[in-house]
Amino acid sequence: MAALKIPRFPFSHTSRNLSFFNYSSWYSPPSPYHDDPLLKTISEAIKTSATTSNTSSLKNILPSLTPSHLINLINHNPHSLSPNSLFSFFNFLSSQPHSRLTLQSYCAMIHFLIARKMLSQAQRLLHLVVSKQGKGSSSKLFASVLETRGSLESIIIVFLLMGVAVCLIE
Repeated sequence: MAALKIPRFPFSHTSRNLSFFNYSSWYSPPSPYHDDPLLKTISEAIKTSATTSNTSSLKNILPSLTPSHLINLINHNPHSLSPNSLFSFFNFLSSQPHSRLTLQSYCAMIHFLIARKMLSQAQRLLHLVVSKQGKGSSSKLFASVLETRGSLESIIIVFLLMGVAVCLIE
């Protein structure tokens, strides 16, 4: 009797090439960020405020900061800020009246924290997002998690944490 040959799927569990999860046809790459003067100014202000506890330079920049700038700063960190400095800046932004944090901003920061093994911070931030968004917003949150370009590992962890956060809210 002849043996049945089963063709291998090109992305089997042994394949390490999972880049198709990070980019899809509906995703467009971010605009160039290396030369963005605002990102450089923000990075310098974050570094200064981390050493001096002076947030006045950050407050002067806030009116110019868009959600896109923040997401580029988180995703690309073009001036190599420490994870704690970037997270502190994010927390500073969230505490400001009229902050421009979007659901995508929160998801980008959650992916950032997971990638740096700051899981307890990511879990607290995700719990905050789920509680702010409400029970009926899981599809919106699901879409934002996918849109914010996390790694496959990060996306899986976010969904696991999201399930825990939703259970705690209910």
